[in-house]
Amino acid sequence: MKIVGQMALAGFPMWEMCLSELSKHCDEIYLRCDENRVDKSIKAEEYNKICNGKLKSIFCTHEPFHKWKWREDMIRMLDDVKPDIVISLDEDEIFDDTINEEIKDFEKSDKLAMMVNYNPMPTENNEKILKNLPYPILPHMKIFKWKSGLTYKGYHGNALVPEYNKREYWWSAKSKITHYCFFKKDWLPKKIEDMRSYSVPKYFKRYYGVELVPGMDT
Repeated sequence: MKIVGQMALAGFPMWEMCLSELSKHCDEIYLRCDENRVDKSIKAEEYNKICNGKLKSIFCTHEPFHKWKWREDMIRMLDDVKPDIVISLDEDEIFDDTINEEIKDFEKSDKLAMMVNYNPMPTENNEKILKNLPYPILPHMKIFKWKSGLTYKGYHGNALVPEYNKREYWWSAKSKITHYCFFKKDWLPKKIEDMRSYSVPKYFKRYYGVELVPGMDT
C-alpha cells in the first residue's frame, strides 16, 4: 500500500509542526507552495528535512487563493504517481495518532473516502472558543483512494472529491483532526480577513450563533 500526503503551504505559523506530523502517516509528500505567502528563502532540502526525508515534489505558484483550484493543483501532481491512498491535510491540522491503524482498515474496505471530524479548537491558554465546539463542525474528506481521472472540478466544500460525494462511499473515521487556526489570539485578525474572502460569516452564524469569528469567548 502506497500512501501519499499532500499539504498546501501559505505561511501559517505552525506549518512546520503540522507538516512533520503529516509525514508520520504517509510514504511520500507532495507540497503546493503559495509564493505570495511562504518564506521563499526556505530551500527544498529544508522542506525535506521537515518531511523526515519523504518529500517528493513541490509545486510553487503565485496564483491567488481559489476555493478549489489549489486542490486541483495538488491532485494533478499525482497523475503519474498513482498512489493507493491520498491524505490531504491543511497546514494548520494534525491527525490523532490512531489514524494509521484506521487507514489500514479503510484500505481493505470497499469504501472510497474517509470522512474525518474535528476536535474542539485548541488555544494557547486552553481558553474555550466557539462554545467549545469543533471548527469546522462538519466532517471533511481528508483521506481517499486514488484512481485515474479524479478531479475537484465541481467542488462544493468540506474537502469532498466530487466523484466520491455519496454517503455509501464514505468511511466515518473514529480518529479526529486537531485544528490550530485560532491557537493564538493575535492570529484572529488575519484569519478573519482571510475568511471574509470566501463567505464564511454565514457558516459561523448558522452553526455557532455568532457573527463571523468571536473572540476567545467561553
